[in-house]
Amino acid sequence: RSGVLAVCDACAVLVTPLDSAEDASRGRTAALRQVGEGADVVLGVGGTTGAGALLGAAQQNAWSVGLDVDV
Repeated sequence: RSGVLAVCDACAVLVTPLDSAEDASRGRTAALRQVGEGADVVLGVGGTTGAGALLGAAQQNAWSVGLDVDV
């Protein structure tokens, strides 16, 4: 949050904590929800769950950044 707010104090940061790093479906669903709420960028973090978030973002033509998995 602080990195985003340091360069854009008008930006909102959406956070969706998930309790699994091995659930692509939940990551995809979280990303779809965030994009639906107006997210411009999705940060996919957490193994297979993060990869699912990247997929969800791509399916909505949203920007995404991955952290720990190559897809």
